[in-house]
Amino acid sequence: MKKSIVLFLCLMCMCEVYLACKQNHHKETMMKYKYMGEETISNVNYERDTIYAESADPFGVYNKKEGVVPSPQVAVEIAEIVLFHIYGKDQIECQQPYNVSLVNKNMWNISGRLKKGYEGGCFHITIDKRDGRILQISHGK
Repeated sequence: MKKSIVLFLCLMCMCEVYLACKQNHHKETMMKYKYMGEETISNVNYERDTIYAESADPFGVYNKKEGVVPSPQVAVEIAEIVLFHIYGKDQIECQQPYNVSLVNKNMWNISGRLKKGYEGGCFHITIDKRDGRILQISHGK
C-alpha cells in the first residue's frame, strides 16, 4: 500500500514537471516575436520576376503562392540562424520579442527591440518570402 502511494506521488510530480516545462516552452515561443501584419511600401517594387519551368522546379517549390517562407514563425527561425552566427545568440535574443511584418506580400521584415536599460542598436533583416533569400541585414550601434 505504501509503495503504491509513493509511486502515485512520484508519478504526479513527474506530470507536474512535464506540464510546467511544456507551458514554459509555449510561453517562450509565444513571446519570441510579435506579428505586426502586412504593410505596403509604394517605393519598393519587388514583383515576382521569375517563374520557374517545371523541369527546373519539379516539386513546384518556388512557384507556390505561399512561398518557401510561408509564415512569420519560419521567417524568425531563418533570421535567428543567420543572426546568431553573425552577432551572437545573446546579442539577438535580448532583443525579443521581435517585430515581424510582411511587406508587399513578398518580403519578411524582422527587427529587434531595444529594451530599457540596454544601450546600442537593434538588428534588421529582410527575407524573400518566395525563395528564402536574405535581401538585407543590418545592426545599429
